[in-house]
Formats: sequence, C-alpha cells, structure tokens
Amino acid sequence: MTLSDSTKTRLWFLGAGFLGLFALYCFAGAVMNGSFAVGGGTDAELERFHGGAILFFWSAAALAACAFFCLVLGVVRLRRRRPAR
Repeated sequence: MTLSDSTKTRLWFLGAGFLGLFALYCFAGAVMNGSFAVGGGTDAELERFHGGAILFFWSAAALAACAFFCLVLGVVRLRRRRPAR
C-alpha cells in the first residue's frame, strides 16, 4: 500500500501539530517543576524538582525542534506539489 502525496503532506503537518502540543506540555512541566524548586523545601526536594525542570525543558526544546522540522518538510512538500504558473 502506497500513500498519496497529499496524505504524506498531511501526515507531516499532523506530526508537527502533535509534536508541538507535546512540546508545550513538556514546557508547562518544566515551568511547574521550576516553580516548585524555587518554592523551597528540603535540599532533596530542591534537587529533585530542579532535575525534573531541566529534563522537561530540554525535552520541550528537542520536541519543538522536531515539530519545526516536520512543519518545514510539510510546507516544502506542499509547495513542490503545486504546479508552476
């Protein structure tokens, strides 16, 4: 089974959307963990929340980069598919 060009283009845009939403979710987790780390507590809690914030932040950055890559490839496929005028 082969996919048509329009279906492949839609899949690139769909992937960019899902990755973008997941990047926002990870960024919200980074902000939440960072605010808990700033809130104080014991040193063990501070270290745990700080480590979680770092992990979520870099995950959000990587997912946002992948979403941008998928978006660019979707636009390139969309432009390539249109006939020249």
